[in-house]
Amino acid sequence: MTLRTFKERIIQTGSFELIGIAFVSPVYAYLTGASMVHGFAMITMLSIVIMIWCPIFNTIFDLIERDKTARLACKRPQSVRVFHATLHEVTAVMITCPLLMMVGGAFSGISACAQCRSDADLHGLHLPFPHHL
Repeated sequence: MTLRTFKERIIQTGSFELIGIAFVSPVYAYLTGASMVHGFAMITMLSIVIMIWCPIFNTIFDLIERDKTARLACKRPQSVRVFHATLHEVTAVMITCPLLMMVGGAFSGISACAQCRSDADLHGLHLPFPHHL
């Protein structure tokens, strides 16, 4: 049994994040009242963090799943896929929320709590995408 290659993980993560930047940057700018440049910069920064975290998380999850079930990710049942996607987004919010509060809050004038909520909302937008399931 083999896991996905590093190249496959980079292509998967990179393409997903590029599409996300294009769609989410204007939404972020609109919701926070920030400029499009600021919105693009913030979402790009968050995407870079997620592009580093995503392959790490997926590899750890795949290794644990393989060791516990002797099953590859491509054979993962739907319930485990939903759990995987949800856990990925929860950990992503835990990683990016402090960053968004520090950097985003300084420029947008939005409270730290509101920044954290918008971060969770933005991550929630990703959950239904087939990338996770």
